[in-house]
Amino acid sequence: MKLKFKSKVFLALSVAILIIDICYILLNYTLEKETLNKNLINQGENLESSYQLLMSQEQETMLAIATFVANDPEVAELFYHGKQAIEQEGGGKGKERAAAIRKQLFNKVAPAWQEVQNSFSARQLHFHLGPGSTSFLRVHNEKKYGDTMHDIRHIIVDANRDKQALSGLETGRIYSGIRGVVPVYFTDKINQQRIHVGSLEVGTSFDSLLDTLDNEFDLGIAVLFTAEHIDNLLWEDAKAKRFGSKLNQCNCYLEAISRENAGDFITSIASETVYNQTTVKQSEVAGKHYAITYIPVRDYLGQKDSSQPDIGNIVLWRNIDAQINAFNDSITYNIVYGIIGFLLLEILIYFAVKLAVRSLEDEVQHQATKLLKNSWDLNLADKIIENLREGIIITDEDAAIVRINQAVADITGYQKDELLGQNPNIFSANTQPNEFYESMWQQLDEKGYWQGEIWNRRKDGEFFAESLTITAVRDESAQVRNYVSVFSDVTQQAKKRQHLEKAAFFDTLTGLPNRLLLADRLAQAIELAKRNDIFVACVFIDLDKFKPVNDTYGHQAGDHLLVTLAARMSTILRKQDTLARIGGDEFVAVIGNLTEQETCLTLIERLNAEILNPVKYQDDMLCVSASIGISFYDPKHDISAETLQKQADKAMYKAKELGRNGYQIFTDSMMEN
Repeated sequence: MKLKFKSKVFLALSVAILIIDICYILLNYTLEKETLNKNLINQGENLESSYQLLMSQEQETMLAIATFVANDPEVAELFYHGKQAIEQEGGGKGKERAAAIRKQLFNKVAPAWQEVQNSFSARQLHFHLGPGSTSFLRVHNEKKYGDTMHDIRHIIVDANRDKQALSGLETGRIYSGIRGVVPVYFTDKINQQRIHVGSLEVGTSFDSLLDTLDNEFDLGIAVLFTAEHIDNLLWEDAKAKRFGSKLNQCNCYLEAISRENAGDFITSIASETVYNQTTVKQSEVAGKHYAITYIPVRDYLGQKDSSQPDIGNIVLWRNIDAQINAFNDSITYNIVYGIIGFLLLEILIYFAVKLAVRSLEDEVQHQATKLLKNSWDLNLADKIIENLREGIIITDEDAAIVRINQAVADITGYQKDELLGQNPNIFSANTQPNEFYESMWQQLDEKGYWQGEIWNRRKDGEFFAESLTITAVRDESAQVRNYVSVFSDVTQQAKKRQHLEKAAFFDTLTGLPNRLLLADRLAQAIELAKRNDIFVACVFIDLDKFKPVNDTYGHQAGDHLLVTLAARMSTILRKQDTLARIGGDEFVAVIGNLTEQETCLTLIERLNAEILNPVKYQDDMLCVSASIGISFYDPKHDISAETLQKQADKAMYKAKELGRNGYQIFTDSMMEN
């Protein structure tokens, strides 16, 4: 009876242990599954962030190109004359005069447009007349024009109505594209009016964006648009040429794909549902496992109106065989370990006293295994850091470098042992002011991190731009123990952005600020004058007898004269002043920080004297004079920047009426006349 009682107790304990063991295996399975799904979701969200960032950069690039083209005075003038011709010839496509101007405008922009297409993967350059959206010229398809798109090209309609730059994704008659739209203005020099003509649109396809994502993350990407969206907007011939047929599985069209041989794959995973939020799914295709991320696509109208449906999905897929295999291996190990654990516990219970010492040895073995695992985890972290493409710099609390990875050496040109113990300011290019670094350290102290773009210098002296994130690492007492910097080389992107900004805000001939930058500088000078109770002078400078120089010696001589005089006048003005060229032979100077008007008049007399000095061109001496109009801004009599410019313009014309070669200061009587 005693043995039977022990057997029952042993059996009861064995059943209890078995239940616990099974629960342990199921719990581990659930946790591993949740971890796998969470990792896939996090990766999908990171991919969505990368996609949204690249989409934003593409839109900014399209806006920069459109601004550059629209600011060309000859382009604006031809577009304006084209609009007049359309109106005079009854609207629509116009007739002979509109056709001739359209051809002139095409010949003007087509050569440069080819370069833009090659450099920025742009696909569309389109001139639209307002109000609404009427096509005047498609540079990318010059035979299609005159059609109205008021009901489908909402971004154009809004740009023409609000007269402001807009960007977004929108589908037109021929294709869907990432678009930047800017208003086009023509300046009537006779009436001194700035006339809104229409809008200029620059667009690109998804190809460049998809290639960048594919190359960066080694995954496939496709863009699927709903059949309803495409059927309602594209011309039938354009739809047939671009898509052929739609995908019946999802009732959608394949707009773009990063891998040409993945068409069958897309067919197999295409979903009947357009996901209205980022969704990550797992799928097995041809024996391989994939994580598929569906990102909803909102066009320009959808961004404005949240009630509009999504127009499709961005589909990103990546092979996760390694993760699935690791998951399956982990589950297998858990089961094996569970069985082994169960058997060991059975033996331990049965031989509890006899195997007491053995139990202690098993515990020692368990701790040794744990230490080995921790050691492996540390080695794995080191390998990950060392093999990252981004540079990683770890400093102590005094900003002395204690650890770097190989990417830092590759990017900066320094050897690792040259940098250990150094301060990261060894890379400083001294291009950022002290205020920049003060703001950086203030944010690090307050928020614990800083993120931005900074210019540094390699070991060989070459400047490079880096996208940098610095994080402060604190201990349990909230004291900073380390700083971790992660950066990547973005020099090419930074240089491309600087080039576009210069083209948009500076005159291409003289290098002086253009009309856009002038408006900003004048507004800043007026605000400073208000705060400090000082004067600002707006000075209009119009060269006298410049046209005879062009007619007699040619446009190259005229250009040489403008460049030379621009350089001379720049040396006369102070560093804080602005000299801008606003067109032809017209310049505007903004002279600020004046406590008395006589200081400005002294500068004007020196400017006039410098303009009178002949300019040598080949074997000839080019001579011009200038008519100069001056208007002073007094904080006691507040006026707008536009009014200040108009006053200076009136004063300049008064100087011309009085015989040229001199200056006049604006008075109220000039405005009355």
